[in-house]
Amino acid sequence: MKIITSVLLIVMFSLKTIVSSGQDSSHTCSCSQSKELLVKPQGFPIKINALARKDSNYLILNVINNREDTFYLFDSYLKKDYYSSRHLHRIDTKKGIYKISFLPIIPFLTTELSDVIKNDPLFKKGQITYHFTQLLPNSIFEIKIPIKELLRNSELLNNVIKDYDVRQLNKYSKSNYEEVFSNNLRNTLYKFQIELAVYRSVELLCKKGAYYYQEEEFDRQSKDFELLSVDIDNIKYIFDSK
Repeated sequence: MKIITSVLLIVMFSLKTIVSSGQDSSHTCSCSQSKELLVKPQGFPIKINALARKDSNYLILNVINNREDTFYLFDSYLKKDYYSSRHLHRIDTKKGIYKISFLPIIPFLTTELSDVIKNDPLFKKGQITYHFTQLLPNSIFEIKIPIKELLRNSELLNNVIKDYDVRQLNKYSKSNYEEVFSNNLRNTLYKFQIELAVYRSVELLCKKGAYYYQEEEFDRQSKDFELLSVDIDNIKYIFDSK
């Protein structure tokens, strides 16, 4: 697997918006584009870094590509309607980590939308397509997520699922997941973490025919991403004891 050691990820809590993370209404895979160019940062090591500071209203992810190559941020789930979905909220009770994972749920992503609209779109085929933000060389892309929306369902008993490795799945995997009932997790402090996926190449993932006729190559590319795992040190998640 190729390792992308050149994307600098800065996570900040602020109210400033540089680029919105909106998606278009296309029925096929497509890309948005990072727009604000930067002077190449000096003094940062050539690896993924994370810095954080707190704001009470928003989680701001600033993804910075400080190299001369173009990369692609998977952003299909970066929409208000999905932020509170239990399929993105995963917990590792052994490591004490509560994560919001924006990694691709491979069995249910496609290259074109179905004409039939279903409930629970993250876990239904044909409801969400691959979508990316193109991270241009020396550019920044900002994702602004309201914390209220992110934790809107925190009082529901089954608002989280057990963490799992999405790379172990393929488009034929069964739609099974293990619920974790949050009333069993109360009064426990969890480290808060965000997961993002950055690709070096998405050619096949944006090619409708490849989904059907190049299944092995498509499957390999869907899993060939660099995982950006960001610990938000100044936020702790604790279930209400009420």
